[in-house]
Amino acid sequence: MRGNLVKLTIGGYFYEQPGIITSLNYELGEDSTWEIGINDEGGNDSSVKELPHIIKVTSFNFIPIHNFVPRLQQNIFEKDGKIQSYGEERFIALNNGDNNNY
Repeated sequence: MRGNLVKLTIGGYFYEQPGIITSLNYELGEDSTWEIGINDEGGNDSSVKELPHIIKVTSFNFIPIHNFVPRLQQNIFEKDGKIQSYGEERFIALNNGDNNNY
């Protein structure tokens, strides 16, 4: 048996962010081309399934599971309002740890 935890990557915004997909709705476009199973001789190729090349996701809900508690940055200010020191800040990682966002 397997759970419903996934790791989501969306461009440079999320990189392998663990979480739960709570809903996913999609539709197959009528104007999409399809992969069909035809071998080199023009006969049926049973190793290839019939699949659309384009699937439009119409709605998607994802609950991220962080290994930290997101919170506002806690800065320390001097009496005149200048920042004395910056506090720790936590947010969704925007790179993959290899100093690139691919």
